[in-house]
Amino acid sequence: MESSNFDLEGRLCAAADRRVVTAPLDLLAFIGEQMDFLTDTVGPDLKIVVNDYGRGFKVLAETVMLQLALFEILINARTSMPNGGTVTFTIVPLVIKEDIFLHDGDYMRMSIRDKGIGFSVAALANVFRDSGARDKRSGLVGVAENLEGWGGAVRVTARRSRGTTVHLYLRRAIIH
Repeated sequence: MESSNFDLEGRLCAAADRRVVTAPLDLLAFIGEQMDFLTDTVGPDLKIVVNDYGRGFKVLAETVMLQLALFEILINARTSMPNGGTVTFTIVPLVIKEDIFLHDGDYMRMSIRDKGIGFSVAALANVFRDSGARDKRSGLVGVAENLEGWGGAVRVTARRSRGTTVHLYLRRAIIH
């Protein structure tokens, strides 16, 4: 697992230094292609379940940065569930109207839920604050910045001792 994390870090650093270009991406196919990587990230004590209700829709994303986002979210999930558990990905299409953070339009929401210790109210209030301790492109701060650059957003809900859900809102690609 150390080798794959090191390889990913090198690819991500290279990606951070280039212009990010989004392209239509089949989210379910992407997660399927990444399953070995995702399983290595969470380790043997966590199970990954995928519920897809948006079959056939594509989103606008950059694959390496989306991989980084999933890596960061799964590392947080693994930390919050030291005794194992389940991480559930749920993908649904939705139409956003009159949202203060997102433009009106068609989106896919990928919710990634763990049943770990959850964030405290204080920690949840600071989840997107840049601590300056790491590269600004990493952590949930980096995830939020990347998704905003793609026209999407990140929202986090949590309940202490009940788990955390990270919602990634990705613009649907319109393909004619």
